[in-house]
Amino acid sequence: MDLSLKYQPTPNPNALIFHCPEELSRGGPVQLQKDTPAPPPLAEALFALEGVESLLLDGKRLTLSKRSERPWGDLLPEADKVLRKVLPDHQPQEAGAGEDPEIDAAELQKISSLIDAHIRPFLQNDGGDLSLLGLKGKVLSIRYLGACGSCPAAFGGTLQAIRKVLQEHYREDIQVIPV
Repeated sequence: MDLSLKYQPTPNPNALIFHCPEELSRGGPVQLQKDTPAPPPLAEALFALEGVESLLLDGKRLTLSKRSERPWGDLLPEADKVLRKVLPDHQPQEAGAGEDPEIDAAELQKISSLIDAHIRPFLQNDGGDLSLLGLKGKVLSIRYLGACGSCPAAFGGTLQAIRKVLQEHYREDIQVIPV
């Protein structure tokens, strides 16, 4: 396996995207937090590094988010070393485990299609994503993932863009609430 890892910054100064040679997840993004029970070995090894808070596995991309007090100059070489050691044995994670079966899948699919077309590419390009948690009446609950989870812009301009797209293409009175 070619382990030439490339990384790129995100608008969030506490998150970097690593481009990996192999699939890390299938079926969509997988968000892992430091307190995730029974994390896969890749996540466990990265969470053992001081300052690593969350990971977003999305296809061949891994977004690593850290605490602000830990400088990238210290963390980046350690993370690179861990990735080179653990990636050859990594098994891709399946997205969607534990989803709520009571959610109206048809309506969420309509919303998801709009998000896919108008919002998600921009979030993913910046090392993030979002998860649709539920739709109750006219209130859509979302969770920001990856770099978006701790980025101040996610709760300002990005949230307004999501609302605007959904109000224009789905329902005028929809509300979007980040959880």
